[in-house]
Amino acid sequence: TFLDARYVSASEGCWRLFSFSLHHEYPAHRRLAIHLQDEQLVYFNEGETATDVIQGRAHETTLTAWFEYNRQHPNDTALQNTLYINFPEDYVFVDRTRSWKIRERGHGGTIGRIYAVSPREVEKYHLRLLLYHVPGGKSFDDMRTIDRGTQNAEILPMFQAAARRRGLITGQQEWNDCLNQANTYQQPYALRRLFAVILVFCHPDNLYNLWLSHRDSMTEDYLHTARQEQNDQSIQFSDFLYNQALLDTESVMINLSRSLRDFDGFVLQEVVNEHNAADNNEPAIIREHRRLAAQLALQPEQQFQFNEDQQPIFNAIINYLDAPQDQPKLCFVDGPGGTGKTYLFNAILEHVRRAGHIALAVATSGTAALLLDGGRTAHSTFKIPLEVHQTSMCNFAPGSAIARLISMASIIVWDEASMISRDLIETVNRSVQDIMRVVDPALEHIPFGGKVVVFGGDFRQVLPVIPNAERPQIVAQCLNQSRDIWRHIVIHRLRTNMRVQQAANTADANQLRDFAEYLLRIGNGAEPIVPNTEDRVQIPTQMIMPRYNTYDLIAAVFGNLHLPTVNRQFLTSRAILTPKNKDVAILNNLILDQFPGDISELKSADTVDDLEDQIRYPNEFLNSLDPSDLPPHNLKLKVGCPIMLLRNLDTANGLCNGTRLIVRSWRQYVLEAEIATGRQAGTIVLIPRITLTPSQTQSPIIFKRTQFPVRLAFSMTINKAQGQTFDNVGLYLPEPPFTHGLLYVAMSRVRTPASIRIMLNPDNSTQPDQEGFTTRNVVYH
Repeated sequence: TFLDARYVSASEGCWRLFSFSLHHEYPAHRRLAIHLQDEQLVYFNEGETATDVIQGRAHETTLTAWFEYNRQHPNDTALQNTLYINFPEDYVFVDRTRSWKIRERGHGGTIGRIYAVSPREVEKYHLRLLLYHVPGGKSFDDMRTIDRGTQNAEILPMFQAAARRRGLITGQQEWNDCLNQANTYQQPYALRRLFAVILVFCHPDNLYNLWLSHRDSMTEDYLHTARQEQNDQSIQFSDFLYNQALLDTESVMINLSRSLRDFDGFVLQEVVNEHNAADNNEPAIIREHRRLAAQLALQPEQQFQFNEDQQPIFNAIINYLDAPQDQPKLCFVDGPGGTGKTYLFNAILEHVRRAGHIALAVATSGTAALLLDGGRTAHSTFKIPLEVHQTSMCNFAPGSAIARLISMASIIVWDEASMISRDLIETVNRSVQDIMRVVDPALEHIPFGGKVVVFGGDFRQVLPVIPNAERPQIVAQCLNQSRDIWRHIVIHRLRTNMRVQQAANTADANQLRDFAEYLLRIGNGAEPIVPNTEDRVQIPTQMIMPRYNTYDLIAAVFGNLHLPTVNRQFLTSRAILTPKNKDVAILNNLILDQFPGDISELKSADTVDDLEDQIRYPNEFLNSLDPSDLPPHNLKLKVGCPIMLLRNLDTANGLCNGTRLIVRSWRQYVLEAEIATGRQAGTIVLIPRITLTPSQTQSPIIFKRTQFPVRLAFSMTINKAQGQTFDNVGLYLPEPPFTHGLLYVAMSRVRTPASIRIMLNPDNSTQPDQEGFTTRNVVYH
């Protein structure tokens, strides 16, 4: 027996007795019509004639009324910059008159919602996409117009074409347009590098046809040289000249670990001469390393001046080269910032290469790789898979060109090894052992197949990033927890701070020595802990900002951004660091607003592959996602602003994840920038939009974003700053550091204590009965 009844609890009874609201919805929403021209539904009252309906306003919808309102107010700047979706925030649609009027009861009480449209309705779908990005529309034709308000205004026949021209969707024509746009203001050698990046990262169809369409513009410098050398202006483009351009493009492809021969249609005729006849049968990547050694042999030998720490380490590592191959030859150089670790590594690399041997220089991050002569990222050198585990292997076969290169290498120098997970390093170890067992089966069980491997790093810095992991999981993934490798490693320590030795006078030397010792205490967890706290340390008063105000911090770091002294060197010598990406985005936008010049917004094209997912996840939802490993959907730029590259595009030529650049100009599909740091500083580069996919830990769904792979770089996370040195740093800590090494890394980005200003949130940086400001110093002992 069932009883149909209702139970009213005491809490509900009390709620109803006081007449409290049982339901509340805020903010209200207004459904916004979406339809093609003259395809809207028309509602009319019973008894009206067709003439009455046509002459009346029954055919007006929220969309057509929006067009009309914009036409009636052409001089209202705010109105012309308002999107259809945002219109209900300040305006109300009157159903009786079928028109919009300004809202009388304030702003923000209502939000807009445009009806969903299936991607199968192609034109309607793309009109909806345009309505989310094009403000101030005055008609359907206006929504199809490109370059509105200029002499170049063009009405396109289809909404889909308009969306493509605005970069909101992508297509094969984009890469052709990219090269056309770049050709208007860049030299042929830059076009060839851009072409190589497009081949590797953009995956266009009809690659060879793309080459045929642009080969003349990419070969103009070779044609000019031929005419000059032979004093004959009648010389025209030829297969020989085209081949010269392809060979130069191939050299770029080698740096990207690819070859033109990987793509259909390309045939390269090697130019054989006395310099390369002997090694013409070797894989290109091996020839490249041989050329590196040959070029070094032609240069005067550099006289390295070692200190008392560096000299014995250098001697020990060089002696490893003559040791028997069937014994482990691994070492780890522990070097805090300023102790000359990079200087030592480059000396070792030069010594080995001058002897005619191959030396592989790798680093965990692209930024650190640029500091090593011939350096590359470990992932690109060893073809390390994205997902590594206890049995994973690198993505190369034992007989491949990469395998041959590793087999021939005399030494591997691997910087920032403390940042990388043990699973990744063990993956490389297994793969190298697999290569070397072909040379000698006994080497299969020797760490790294008997190779000399020099690791470098600083375990005081940020440890391997393990998503959603706690302290035990993070510590377990460190290199020094690897039973297969760490027990064979000989540890060398650099302790002499070179900055102290190079000080101008005794007072400066003492200040630098005190600062270096303070940083070591922070990194080692030896700085005294504030009483009654678990891990809080006192921050020196002279470093603290007097007010908790972001504008004050921006002024302290960047000063007046309108001064003529604000150039490339100025912008890249300073930054505001903070632990979290959300705060980085806020700071970058605040500083960009203060930066001189007109702002431009470059939109990405966001897609999901499955048609059902396109319906489930509308485009505006994809646009709202902002994974930290992807550029933003709405990329805001100004000429002269600093940006950071998010992908390794061409490490050998300075374009790696973390490279900072200065924006020079941009078109719809190509970005022109100047490398701001490193040995390639001052080089002008072209960057196309590339298609990127977020890691599974960064996004709830898998989608693709086609956008310039950059973010603003006035501010960056502490992790991104690791390995870099600045003249002026602002440390923004709205929340205390939350993981090992963050405080140490942030404070050690400068050379002197006067070069850093720290802004702490008073709500979490003051202690009862304790003067001054404190913050957490998380150290995993």
